[in-house]
Amino acid sequence: MWVHNVAILATALRVYAVDIAGDVGKSEGRRPSTEREYVSWLSEMLDGLGLERVGLCGASFGAWLASAYARHFPRRISEIALLAPPNLGPLRSAFIFRAALATVLPGEGRVRKFYRYISSPQAPVPPEWALRDFVIRWQCQRHSPPPPPLMTEEELRQLPKDTLMLLGNDEVLYGVSNVLPRIRACAPHIVVEFLARAGHTISVDRADEVSARLLKFFGSSRPDIAVEP
Repeated sequence: MWVHNVAILATALRVYAVDIAGDVGKSEGRRPSTEREYVSWLSEMLDGLGLERVGLCGASFGAWLASAYARHFPRRISEIALLAPPNLGPLRSAFIFRAALATVLPGEGRVRKFYRYISSPQAPVPPEWALRDFVIRWQCQRHSPPPPPLMTEEELRQLPKDTLMLLGNDEVLYGVSNVLPRIRACAPHIVVEFLARAGHTISVDRADEVSARLLKFFGSSRPDIAVEP
């Protein structure tokens, strides 16, 4: 997930790229099923690494997890960066249909089309190895979690003061222009930035820009940073 960014981030930060328990990768065991189980697992993982306080960065589902963890364990978070959170607005029916189709019938051609759909049409085409990796990871998903519930107004208010939110102008899960007024009204303290020529796969579509922005955001305090898919 972070292969396009981690080398730049690691020039100034100590980075922990985490496989969620039970997800695609080297992780083992049962995948958590509730918010409480997810944040408890993440807390235990940080304990195992000996990290008392970290900066958290998550993309898509990882953005939801980072924001949930910050609500449950605010004293363990220095900053959080949320890339393309999936629960800022009601999901578009077109996205739900395409995601369900690619999940039920995960042929390589269909999964590649789904990637092109969630990526910006103006973004550079990823290298073949990256597309192939996406296809394999998608086809190997086990017990994929349902989309997280819509972030409530109270949950938006509870986001830490040091929160960066990066959204792509070509996001397909929801209309970014529609969610911005709600974010501004409930959480005026967070920094929201939009990237042109970026879709839901924002960290790949605009890899250099995202990496530079995260490095600047986290680099001021030089925390340990845990990144999540």
